[in-house]
Amino acid sequence: MNDGKVLWSYQTDKSANNIFSLQETIAGNVASSLKSTLYLESLRTIARSGTDSPTAYEAYLLGLHFRTDDWSSVIEYAERAVAIDPDFVAAHLLLADVYNRKVGGTLPAAQAHPLARAALENVLRLAPENPRALIIQGHFERLDGNFDKAEAVYRRAKALLPNQSTRDLANLLLFRGRLDEALLEFERSNQTHPFEPGFYMAALMAKGRIEDVFADQQSNFEMSSKRWRTIGNSQLAQFYAFLGNTELAGQHADLAIHEAQNNTHFGRGILAYALARIGRNAEAVQIIENMGAVAATQYVSPSGFFWAYLGVGDLDNAFIALNRAIDEHVYLVTAVLMTSPLVDELRRDGRFVAALARLGLAGSVGSVRPESRGLGDTID
Repeated sequence: MNDGKVLWSYQTDKSANNIFSLQETIAGNVASSLKSTLYLESLRTIARSGTDSPTAYEAYLLGLHFRTDDWSSVIEYAERAVAIDPDFVAAHLLLADVYNRKVGGTLPAAQAHPLARAALENVLRLAPENPRALIIQGHFERLDGNFDKAEAVYRRAKALLPNQSTRDLANLLLFRGRLDEALLEFERSNQTHPFEPGFYMAALMAKGRIEDVFADQQSNFEMSSKRWRTIGNSQLAQFYAFLGNTELAGQHADLAIHEAQNNTHFGRGILAYALARIGRNAEAVQIIENMGAVAATQYVSPSGFFWAYLGVGDLDNAFIALNRAIDEHVYLVTAVLMTSPLVDELRRDGRFVAALARLGLAGSVGSVRPESRGLGDTID
């Protein structure tokens, strides 16, 4: 495995009486090396939540390096950093973040959430006003059903760090069916973090801004990792299939299939949805069977199963997967239930209303979304 030694050698080969004097330089070099601005602000704030240990700091930077594609390595290096320096706030925060994000991916909530909460407690004990810690705290307030408190915490983080991405606030607003407010926050975030993955495309789709959906995804391809490009092709295949453009849906589906080794189970599920909707049902069923075989020996998020079963028209199993997603706090599914036209066919089913009730959303504005009407028309 590439452990990043070349990338970080300029740091470890220097001696320094005070590592904080190097942090601004390191931040710029890391951002440049990764061709990304996403980490720059985080790295620049480490001086307020840092470490005097060069070894701990190097482990932390390596954790950041693997954050795009290799969560296991992120955890390995972040745990190494906090073992060396138990008061290293940024490393605790990285652990809280990665465990929070792994829910719906490769770890079930019952395993990941206690680890995320424990790391978050360490951050809030050491730095109670850390904006990024407040964002994760907002996630857990949402999971606990405290939606107003979650929104207040997100807005507190936004006030403390005005240049921060507010996609987490946007996601919450989308989850609650407040589509116009969510779009405002997504578009604000795009000005500072234009290539950060999120639910912006889903919000654009819900609003009927079809051309913006595809423009946003195509621009993301230029800066994304192979994994995100593969998921992006699966998403585009899904959207084009929903809109009735079989040719373009098939083109993007084939691109996703070609890079299958880089796809997540979520990506495979939405790919299966697309394939089924453009008449390639056998391939969609094969994806479902393959995910089922994997699930026999390891955790597979219900997000992929939900979209795949919805695509092939197996609504009974789609609802089973949906309720699993609610049980396991899989935001990849629950965030879009109030607004997405892709689930409109479920809205008249009593099981959908019951699912919204389980989420604390029954009767909320947007539970039946008028924006979805007419979005099924074919586009060229």
